[in-house]
Amino acid sequence: MRDSDLAGTGKRPARYWLVVGGGGGRPLTLDAFGREALPVFSFEEEAEMFLWRAGLEDGWYARESDAEELSALLGEGNGIGLVALDPLPEMMSTSTIELVCVSVERFMERLCGRRREAGLE
Repeated sequence: MRDSDLAGTGKRPARYWLVVGGGGGRPLTLDAFGREALPVFSFEEEAEMFLWRAGLEDGWYARESDAEELSALLGEGNGIGLVALDPLPEMMSTSTIELVCVSVERFMERLCGRRREAGLE
């Protein structure tokens, strides 16, 4: 059985990567049509590529996140309304960011479903 399998099911566990930095390791957010979006990456390399292509290499870095942290970040009252899945920095200037955005509610439904499948709830 590979480490990346959920109890031998062949499904990837709910592992995600965030871009964090600035003071105190706060996560990067993007403006997507006047709504705050949290960029979430499926792999560390994708987050690092985003950093490099966006020119955010100084003070910003990729960090693994889990379902618990994402639930806290995306909770009510935190101001984040969208999740941008594996975005490219160029999407901000070409107004194509909506192609990779889902609502926080939709993302949390999927995240909670994966946690149930893994027996974590």
